Amino acid sequence: AIVMIGGSTLDQLHTRKIFVSGFSGLNAWVEIQYNDAVPWFSARSNQTVVIYKDVLAVIAGWSTGPVPPGSQVATKIFYNDVWIYADSEGVANIYKSDKSPEPQLALGQDFVPYWILVALNAPFRPRSSMTAVEFKGRLFLMGGDGPDSLGVIAPIADLWVTNDLKVWTILQDLTSWDLTTPLWQGRNSLFALVHDEKLYVVARVQNSFYNTFYSENGNDWLPVPGACALSHIEVQAAVVYRSRMLLFTVGCHSYDIPAGARRYEKAIDCSVEQDGPFQRENRIYYSSDGVTWRLSQRPFRLSQFLEPEFMQHHWSGKRSGEYRVGYKVLVHHDSLYLIGGQQKITFVDKFDNPILDKDGKVQKQDLDAMDMWLSKGLVDLLLLCVQNSDLTTQGIIDAMQAATSPECEFGFSKLPGGVLQDAILPR
Repeated sequence: AIVMIGGSTLDQLHTRKIFVSGFSGLNAWVEIQYNDAVPWFSARSNQTVVIYKDVLAVIAGWSTGPVPPGSQVATKIFYNDVWIYADSEGVANIYKSDKSPEPQLALGQDFVPYWILVALNAPFRPRSSMTAVEFKGRLFLMGGDGPDSLGVIAPIADLWVTNDLKVWTILQDLTSWDLTTPLWQGRNSLFALVHDEKLYVVARVQNSFYNTFYSENGNDWLPVPGACALSHIEVQAAVVYRSRMLLFTVGCHSYDIPAGARRYEKAIDCSVEQDGPFQRENRIYYSSDGVTWRLSQRPFRLSQFLEPEFMQHHWSGKRSGEYRVGYKVLVHHDSLYLIGGQQKITFVDKFDNPILDKDGKVQKQDLDAMDMWLSKGLVDLLLLCVQNSDLTTQGIIDAMQAATSPECEFGFSKLPGGVLQDAILPR
């Protein structure tokens, strides 16, 4: 099943709703009803959801508070709490305390799953959008954004580890530059991946370029020797799929490449001066060793000169220059799932022509996505209509072999509470 927890919906900035899919992850979605007697975490977004030792955990995140007097902007509240889902009595006995509320059992019931607050104020700084990954029996937590000592929201670059979700130990405070081993000091936008018995971290330097680091034990870190730096892109999601590390990105690209070159495009700076023909687009990079990152295949057609004319990924949008951010990518049943997010869609007139502003730039609008895409490899992802509650394995195969994607009526819009954009993971 796939679990969707909290995040933003079409009608709520933050929510604490939980949805669980059927076995395939495509249908039979149900909402877990909130129980005031056994509460769980508050409404929030950009929390981290991870499965550690077969236990589902929700860590930190942020929400909005009241508007201070004399201000028009609501305060941001960041959390550093830790919750786990006790789906068995054995798990509950490990994590519950004398103060943990327990559900009332009906006649004939021996146990009912419920959420347990493990730590209200963990020792790490309150934050959102951090990375947590299990590696060689321990859970590592790193990065994110949160308030500093002056209350200024800024990237965090520390590294914490736990063996039980209760006791957390800091391995490195990466605000310092005098470390004994090279690491990702001063970097932001961290993504961690477990691949080939190593823990990899892809981290960005001052919104400029990404470097790749690795560790064989989680304690000692080194930059990947000879690794190329990924520049002029912003990583949106990272997963490991079929022995490759995948980075889902957005950035500007130029196709002005010399004849005979082995590539057809290159990433460039998305500056104001270059915003014109070089519009933001989604790309997928992949690597098997962290040294060389390659662009994955995209849809293309041959020109009259038999040159490939590449098109954007279908899940990015229908027109050139449209792209998607804030989506989640996961691996489930040996398939890649891309779910939700926000699309940057071109404003068009009644004749379907792009609407330009006074400076001649294409106008875009933000559209919350309500769809799910699926892929069986490093190819373009296929749209699946999840309104088909009777979608079978053969139905999925038939859809993937179809020449065109279906026109879905509502995607996730019939789920109670709208589309959840954050904290999607397989379980």
